[in-house]
Amino acid sequence: MTEIQNLTIQILNDCMKIVESKVDNPIYKKVIFTMGYPYAKKQIARSSDKELIKDLNMIYNRLQPYFEKKQLKDSIDEANRLSDIKVPDFLSKKVGNYF
Repeated sequence: MTEIQNLTIQILNDCMKIVESKVDNPIYKKVIFTMGYPYAKKQIARSSDKELIKDLNMIYNRLQPYFEKKQLKDSIDEANRLSDIKVPDFLSKKVGNYF
């Protein structure tokens, strides 16, 4: 398996952990884990790196605005920790809604 395929499967595994914690119905859970997950894993293994990179870029683009705000919030928190002059709350509250 290529590095991109392994990365995609790791992301799938993380998603499956979320599904496992959110799905309460044991029948749905059984179907997802016995049929859906193995099928998805097999399809990832069959996919080319080019296809997977396109899919991973789509996910990255969807999440990027949230993580940019997270980075800004981390920078503000670090500045507040190191400085005697605090960043005004109205700036950090706007960023803090995400994380």
